[in-house]
Amino acid sequence: MRPLTKYLSIGIDVLLLLAGALLWASLDYNPFQQTWLALKLSLLGLYIILGSFALKRAKTKQSQILFLISALLCVSLIVGIALKRHPAGWFLS
Repeated sequence: MRPLTKYLSIGIDVLLLLAGALLWASLDYNPFQQTWLALKLSLLGLYIILGSFALKRAKTKQSQILFLISALLCVSLIVGIALKRHPAGWFLS
């Protein structure tokens, strides 16, 4: 990866995590009562790890694709949880 792309990717990930942590702190949420936010931030961490593997650590093209699909699935779950404000996210009836 080019240095600009690499550092921009890291910067965006840090900003997302920081924004989530600040939201949690500013709203004085309890992670045991607001499980949707705890799950959302956990999935964000998993997304960062999967994205890292998809972009630079996976050795084969097939594993890159698998990590990419997994990271996109995490993003979809994060969006569903954020919109519904419930851990079930999109699966909530």
